[in-house]
Amino acid sequence: MSLIRILKALSALPILLALVCAAFAVISLSGYVSGHDSLYRPIPGGASTHPLTAVSILLISVSTIGGYWQECTRWRIGMTVVAAVIEIIRISDWVLGHEFHTQITPFQSVVASEVAAGLNNGFGINTALALLGISIARILADLKRPVASQIVVFSAMALPNITLIGYAYSLPKIYGQMSLLTATLTLILGSTVLFETAGKDLMQSAMTRGIRRIGFLHMVAGFWIPVLLGYLVFQAIPASTITSGKFIGLYVVGTCWIFMILAGVANVFYQRLLEENRQLLAAMTEAAETDQLTELANRRRFKSFGEFEFERALRTGRPLWAIVIDVDYFKDINDSAGHDAGDATLVAIAQLLRQHSRAIDLVARLGGDEFAAILTDTPREGAQTWVHQLQQRAAALRVQGQESIAVQLSIGAACSSGKASLGETLKSADYYLYEAKEAGRNRAVLEPEPSVSLPLKASA
Repeated sequence: MSLIRILKALSALPILLALVCAAFAVISLSGYVSGHDSLYRPIPGGASTHPLTAVSILLISVSTIGGYWQECTRWRIGMTVVAAVIEIIRISDWVLGHEFHTQITPFQSVVASEVAAGLNNGFGINTALALLGISIARILADLKRPVASQIVVFSAMALPNITLIGYAYSLPKIYGQMSLLTATLTLILGSTVLFETAGKDLMQSAMTRGIRRIGFLHMVAGFWIPVLLGYLVFQAIPASTITSGKFIGLYVVGTCWIFMILAGVANVFYQRLLEENRQLLAAMTEAAETDQLTELANRRRFKSFGEFEFERALRTGRPLWAIVIDVDYFKDINDSAGHDAGDATLVAIAQLLRQHSRAIDLVARLGGDEFAAILTDTPREGAQTWVHQLQQRAAALRVQGQESIAVQLSIGAACSSGKASLGETLKSADYYLYEAKEAGRNRAVLEPEPSVSLPLKASA
């Protein structure tokens, strides 16, 4: 699957994931209303989703959903800021030893009664830090700072990861006051930010096709291998001997994140190196297919373009015309006015051909004083008009050097109809160019219709 298809698929995920988070946040709050603690405490007797946590998740989720309507930008940022303020109040209480957040907590009486009964229902500092990081990342994404947003949200997602590892290892010291539902929803919210900024550096490097797909495997392996190894170690160690589970969980997650960040950064630089190589290759290809003096296409480009268009003409039944052009008495210009004047004449003719042609056609310098053109999807009348007007414009052209140089062109033209190849068409055009020169030069000869010949002499 190409990167564009992946990004299109990911663009629909944030709103779906945000809807899931919003639904579960509403369900958690409804549990406080109805008195069914199973709606906000997924494990009986375990940690619960605090009302302020549910409110913050709901605000960020609705903000994410609103991001798909441009007119909603202000209020979506406002909702994210409100969520961030809630987290800042909780963090300030933790730092200063206050309990101000309890004054703004909905269903505080339910929370207080559960705490008095010895149940775990608190707005933990890890939850506040994780949601604050996601809020900041969401604001940065809205402000078109995708890379900074990715860095912040990656850091914020480490905290719920620690919690999930604690649940996986059955170590309450690791997951603390963060419920399994809170950790899961927080990770999902963080993922919405990553998916929204998926077209930029870290995330883009992890999803690009080809060799860079190895970077994605590095990031996946860098996360899951330490987690699985840690799980096996914890299963092998008696639970009674574990006294610092929180630090072990932090070590496991820190190791995972270090590997993932290193893989991401390495892939960013590798992606940029590949982009530079692509640009260099494109420049080299263009140089190899461009005439250095006139900056027209050269013989190599003319041949590849002509063969492609000839095959297309065969398929569609719309003919092309091959035009070969020779500058009359060019050797005399070089001998009398000098090679600089000769070069100036070639450049002037190239500019004339470029201005005279459509974007779908190709004009080229085949070498020396010989030029050529491919006129695609062109009937006979169109080719006749093209060469006639070209000779008129060439007759009016004057190249300034030591003396004014008049330009005369001999032209031969042939149609692809009835030909087996581009080479055969060009051979016919060369034949009619020879006829134009034999007829006295400064004229055009088109391949005739049956029993019709069309010599065209330039206007005086």
